Amino acid sequence: FGIATLLVATEGRRSPMVGALAQLAGVAFLLGIFAFVGGVYSHIYTGVRTPSPIVPMGGTSFAIGWLFLAIAAFGFQATKQK
Repeated sequence: FGIATLLVATEGRRSPMVGALAQLAGVAFLLGIFAFVGGVYSHIYTGVRTPSPIVPMGGTSFAIGWLFLAIAAFGFQATKQK
């Protein structure tokens, strides 16, 4: 929700590349949520072991999302004060 709010609030003050990076960050965060948190919860609540690379791939997806968001932060332009 934070990424979506950021995109709406900065409409017109960002380049297309920054918008794409922010959207990729949102996708990476969603993948991280499903892979990392889903894998951990399924193991805790059901006792079924998830395939071993699922949880680390989710954590990596979170890290990639933060990287995309950090890179995108440099492309936002400040609003002009009147």
